[in-house]
Amino acid sequence: MLGGKYCEFYPKQVTDALIKVKGVKAVDLQSMKGHAVVEHDGSVKEDQLLQAIKGVKGTKGGVEWYCDAEVMK
Repeated sequence: MLGGKYCEFYPKQVTDALIKVKGVKAVDLQSMKGHAVVEHDGSVKEDQLLQAIKGVKGTKGGVEWYCDAEVMK
């Protein structure tokens, strides 16, 4: 599950970060609001996805924004 300030306003950055994880095949942010559904080859560890999301942050209009995540089971 995704959460954090402004996370939902930056879907491209979230998708780009997750798709860079080796083994990730596809990312779906549309099916479940506030969630990222990640299709992968089975080699991806949960921690890799969490670290990718923690790297999604920036500044826009002088306001810092960031995303963080937790794994849904």
